[in-house]
Amino acid sequence: MPHDPVGRSDRLFLVCTGEQHKIICFAKLWRQAATHEWITPKGTDDERYSLRELFQFLRFKPVWTHFLTILLSTVGTSLSSGTGTFFYTYIMKNLKLMSGVSVVSLVITLLGMAVAPVLANKLGKKNVFLAGIIVAVGGSLIRFIDVRSLLLIYMGAVFAGIGGGFIGPLAYGIQADNTMYVQYKTGKRAEAAVASLSSFVSKAAQGVAGAIPGYMLAATGFIGGAAQQPQSVEGGIIFCSITLPLILCAAAGLVFGTLYPLGKKEVDEITLAIEQGVSTK
Repeated sequence: MPHDPVGRSDRLFLVCTGEQHKIICFAKLWRQAATHEWITPKGTDDERYSLRELFQFLRFKPVWTHFLTILLSTVGTSLSSGTGTFFYTYIMKNLKLMSGVSVVSLVITLLGMAVAPVLANKLGKKNVFLAGIIVAVGGSLIRFIDVRSLLLIYMGAVFAGIGGGFIGPLAYGIQADNTMYVQYKTGKRAEAAVASLSSFVSKAAQGVAGAIPGYMLAATGFIGGAAQQPQSVEGGIIFCSITLPLILCAAAGLVFGTLYPLGKKEVDEITLAIEQGVSTK
């Protein structure tokens, strides 16, 4: 069989993208299925790594520090948003308030996402990412002045939006820095490994955050369908929506701020070393 410089999956995608080529697409699928004409993806030496090497990647300080930060901060932010319905229903006694707060938070988050890359180019991704966590923590602290104050709730939403706008896009930028660090230390291009593990950590954090309120409400005596809940339930809701997110985000900021080693200077040095073909391997 002649060498095909374009992977068959790529050619198949190109053929299938045109609506008028459905018959050709089906014929190609049929031919490949009948002749077992499937190829096994083969990367270059620097793109292949063993399971043992994968665990080695996890031991690198930038990688595990970032993963731990994402785990803590994602559980915290997911908790806060996930318990919003309970907070506005049983603490504020008006679920409609949630929509206005959500819109404000969304708009500010989009603005933060637009500003974050500009600031990161000047100050470095690490500093802006850490600033996002600190701002988010500040939003939770403001809420503690009076948890039922609508003004403070909106102020907290603004702070949370800024923090989320910084954290979201820069988390992927830091992930890219970690990938370069792995390549610099091992000579392996581990984009897939770092990205997949990062996604797994985020999904696991969301799962944990989704489970905590259920256990907390059950432990505090939540009565399903009841308009009036015991005082203990109100305490549990406040704990899940404000207190615990504050603790977790503060812990994430502490971990990242004190342990993550790659600032702008270090990233620039690693980038230059890779471009010059230098590796510590």
